[in-house]
Amino acid sequence: MTKALAKRICRYALLISAIALLLFAMWLVGALWTRSQIQRINAGISEIYRADGVADQGYVTIGGVRQWITARAMSKGQPLLLYVHGGPGSAVSDFSYAFQKPWEDYFTVVQWDQRGFGRSAVDLDRMGPVTKDQLVADAIELIEVLRKRYRQDKVILVGHSFGTIIGASVARARPDLLHAYVGLGQVTNWPTLFQDSKDAMLAIARASGDKDFAARLTRIPPGPPASNVEAFGEWSGTIQAEAAPKGYFWYNARSGEDLARRTLSWPLLSPSLSLREFASTLFRDDSRKTRLPLVRSVAAWDFRKDLGRRFDVPMIFVSGRHDLTTPVGKTAELEREIDAPYKAMNILQHSAHVMFLEEPARLLKILTDEVLPLATAPVPAPARQGTGR
Repeated sequence: MTKALAKRICRYALLISAIALLLFAMWLVGALWTRSQIQRINAGISEIYRADGVADQGYVTIGGVRQWITARAMSKGQPLLLYVHGGPGSAVSDFSYAFQKPWEDYFTVVQWDQRGFGRSAVDLDRMGPVTKDQLVADAIELIEVLRKRYRQDKVILVGHSFGTIIGASVARARPDLLHAYVGLGQVTNWPTLFQDSKDAMLAIARASGDKDFAARLTRIPPGPPASNVEAFGEWSGTIQAEAAPKGYFWYNARSGEDLARRTLSWPLLSPSLSLREFASTLFRDDSRKTRLPLVRSVAAWDFRKDLGRRFDVPMIFVSGRHDLTTPVGKTAELEREIDAPYKAMNILQHSAHVMFLEEPARLLKILTDEVLPLATAPVPAPARQGTGR
């Protein structure tokens, strides 16, 4: 190869690299511009436009550390609804715009980033390991703050997934603070949860003649003790990986790519989350002080043994018919056993574990038709047994 040819090849390579870099820069600028425009649209859709509306956000000191809350309502005085997110640690305050806007026409909706998670990961150096008992105490203290701030005696407490452990525990400890408890994808027994999920999937696979699926599930060995949180988490992850493609976690998202796209798009396009904050949330790992001790603290948690079956507050459960992450059948069994002033089991027909994103209108109808009256009725309606919607 001559020097002239080598120089020519080098020039072409530099030109191609420059063109590629320019195209990437153009794509990046376009992507950032598009993101900003979608954020503006989402902010406009989410706007509280009434003069007497509520659009509060900020830190409150609970249990000695700062914890982030937002409170939104189209009009002051609407009943307080405190949402206890799942995970553990999956704070939703920055993407709740994707599902809660219609709720704000009826409730003062409070999102709470639990200590150590989301925007509440600011005082990690000042707090000890996160535990279930600490989160229950935090929730009770937060309810007291909300009662005083918004001049209301009680709240509606809504828990999702892992948050139902916290929410149901509050309902048992302080029924005097609640109009009602609503469990979305209720956890009934943490040590057996994923084995229950596997057993339910295996029964469906055998009944439907899906031999490949049944064989894969059969090859999954019995799990380690839940107290061995890292091994238990890895084992449960194999079961969840089998559940997702079948729609037993997110009924309308059945591939890893689709789940990732949906899971990432809402925070990425959130009107309240900057790119730096998004990246920080995505890549921060404080699991040894937050998730691991929290999961360890519920290693033996059993709804019936820890909380009993008698409650002094209305208990309402909602599950997606296809939910085998917190198996709907187990929740229905629990609801039948509970004694409460009012109880109900609602099964949404076209969703799984994230029913608040998959069937938001039907969930809202339950909240307005079934739960809202409990915030104003002097005497709860008689208990009833579940419905399908």
